[in-house]
Amino acid sequence: MTGTYQSINGLNMFAGFIQPNSYVKNNIAMCFDGFVQVVCKKIKAGFNDLKTVFWCRASELADRLTDIKIYPCNDYYITPNSFKKLEHRTNELFSYNNLVIDVDCHNKDISSETIAALADDFEYFIANYCDEYNIAMPNLCVKTGRGLQLWWSINPIYEKGRRKVIRLLVNWLQSGLKRIIEENKKFEVFTVDRAANNNVGGYKRLPMSWNTKAKRIVTYSVLNLNKYDFDDLCSYVFSERTETDNKKLYRFSCAANIDITRSSSRLFEKRMQQLYDFAKIRNYELYGLRNNFFLIMYSTLRIKYSHQKSRKIVKEFNDRLSTPMTDADLRSTLSTVSKRSEVYKFRNSTIIEMLGITNREKEELNMSSVEEQNRIRKMERVELMKKYLSKGLPVKKVAEKVGVSYRTVTRFTAKHPEYKKGNILESRVKELDGNMSTKEKAEALNVSKYQIRSAEKRIAQREAMAEQAVCPR
Repeated sequence: MTGTYQSINGLNMFAGFIQPNSYVKNNIAMCFDGFVQVVCKKIKAGFNDLKTVFWCRASELADRLTDIKIYPCNDYYITPNSFKKLEHRTNELFSYNNLVIDVDCHNKDISSETIAALADDFEYFIANYCDEYNIAMPNLCVKTGRGLQLWWSINPIYEKGRRKVIRLLVNWLQSGLKRIIEENKKFEVFTVDRAANNNVGGYKRLPMSWNTKAKRIVTYSVLNLNKYDFDDLCSYVFSERTETDNKKLYRFSCAANIDITRSSSRLFEKRMQQLYDFAKIRNYELYGLRNNFFLIMYSTLRIKYSHQKSRKIVKEFNDRLSTPMTDADLRSTLSTVSKRSEVYKFRNSTIIEMLGITNREKEELNMSSVEEQNRIRKMERVELMKKYLSKGLPVKKVAEKVGVSYRTVTRFTAKHPEYKKGNILESRVKELDGNMSTKEKAEALNVSKYQIRSAEKRIAQREAMAEQAVCPR
């Protein structure tokens, strides 16, 4: 490589995905003009040897990239998100402008030309089939020479209080890309770099620079010109999460003061249906339970709706009761909970106690406490372990099939020795006809002749020990 430099063009559009655009939210002009860093690294140098090329305000990035001098003996990187001051530390992050997922090929036996061709195919696949894998369309695809980086550009948001939500978003996007790689054999050379992706304040390859390892120019293509609104991206990505995952998301989103009410919440739908059915079972006669009932209903509605809309729905439902509350009493009941900034979610056991739900009503509402659900799941797991251990499956296979740890199965067999593999085989050998040969027994039980002889030997030893215990000399 020579030491000559070249200026790079064609990065104005790329800079636009990092630069803060004129962004207004709730009639308030938002200022997200933090600092962006560009660094370089010499060939074979480690990441500790990075040298700063420049720091600049995000709004000035396009002009600074026009003047940058690129040396082909260096690798160049840029921060996709901005910082509060001229220090590259995670706790100094100022705003999130992009979510970047790194997909690399670490197999050195594959040529850079082959990787480049596969990267083109991967880009085409993402552009046409991302909806089938519940992934939002990326805005940029940066081909690094040994893989690609997919950029989801968002209207900038302040970092404070949103790190956990960002991590959930990144993990969900990584999982979608991992499914694409697993289900399409030609992409199996690629791996999703989770460590790099989770570091949202990290460096990413600068397009139009030189990759010294792959000896290729880093190129980029635009797949989607429209930046995502952060709330919309949350709704898109988390629309099919489980109830447990949604609990975690709501806790994080409320801490960050994010409205994700458009996402379809299984928790919301299930709880509201239970409340409607309970009122119907009681023939809308809730005298003595109205305070608790509306407290639970209002808290459930706040998962999805604003304070005003939640109050309106509660008031409309109150009018349907045989003995409705007065407006003053209803306001007094909801006054305390409406002051809370976070959403409060009641457990099933708490609701059962607050509303005095009977066992028959619990069955009709399909509502059970966490303790009961855990007890039922434990019983189901025990039955499955008995079933698979009785078939003679090894402990590791049983653990995989039941969905428990290896240690859980070994603890179970320690408490119930009759389900140990050797003991099960002995009981099955005893059931066979004694006139059968060793070979016939092995074929009947689908085991080796050695295992049959070992089992018969253990049976004989136990019988001899039992006789000695009954008739000692």
